[in-house]
Amino acid sequence: MIYSALDSILFWLWFLLIIGSTYYLMRTTQQDNISVAFKGLFSYRLLLPVLVIVAISSIRASLIFIPPSQVGVVISFISENGVRDKPIKAGRRWLVPWLEEVVFYPIGLQTYTMSGKSLEGQKIGDDSITARTKDGKEVHVDCSIIFKIDSDKVIELHKMWQDRYVDEFVRPVLRSVIRTEISQYTVTDVNGDKRRKMETAFKTNLERIITKNGLVFDAFFLRNLAFSDKYVDSIEMKQLAEAEAEAEAKAIVIKAKAEAQAQAILKGEIPPQSSLISPECRCKPNE
Repeated sequence: MIYSALDSILFWLWFLLIIGSTYYLMRTTQQDNISVAFKGLFSYRLLLPVLVIVAISSIRASLIFIPPSQVGVVISFISENGVRDKPIKAGRRWLVPWLEEVVFYPIGLQTYTMSGKSLEGQKIGDDSITARTKDGKEVHVDCSIIFKIDSDKVIELHKMWQDRYVDEFVRPVLRSVIRTEISQYTVTDVNGDKRRKMETAFKTNLERIITKNGLVFDAFFLRNLAFSDKYVDSIEMKQLAEAEAEAEAKAIVIKAKAEAQAQAILKGEIPPQSSLISPECRCKPNE
């Protein structure tokens, strides 16, 4: 790009200027004296190259390019608040050289994941959110939030958070909303029919909070809910007990039907099984 070319040109110009000035000082000092050598540094033959290099450096410092995926906040020494009132958006832009600089922020969608699986989220190891239900049971939540920076509010974001907005704002808000909402439900509700309602509340509260801080909420995904081993064991025991009770109930019904059928046979209401066999199917005696 043009910036790389300008940087390369400036490097070699300054390098050659320093080498040339050093050589001039040494040569003039040997021929005359040090005072004459220093006076010669301020002659137009040396000042002119310096002015050219300074001019090129000023152009390099003032001309910037903002990619389409980013927006810039201008930190300005000459602005009353230390920053320009409006951000600069995609394209070529000019700054006041040496007195202004740009801080770039991405405006594309960003995903932040907190997961119990190592290397799945932004943090290494178990980074799931541990919350407690209304009845004191532990729930481990894996979730993801998708958001982006509001390009019209990026200056407010910069003033409040700078580049710390993910670790010091998004992450704590995500943990707080999850824990607060889960604490309003019992473990049975969390693991049952209230889960969809709870997920909707997550989205509503997250959107309400992050939009006040220069971000735009896009989506929230409740990836997984994991419960403590003790609770899982109790659920399995309950399911086993229900299965045994259901099997026992079926056995009782079958036994009752069999007894009723036997009583009916004894009373003659139902012919014995042998009487239900047709004459054609009976075995003939040996002749």
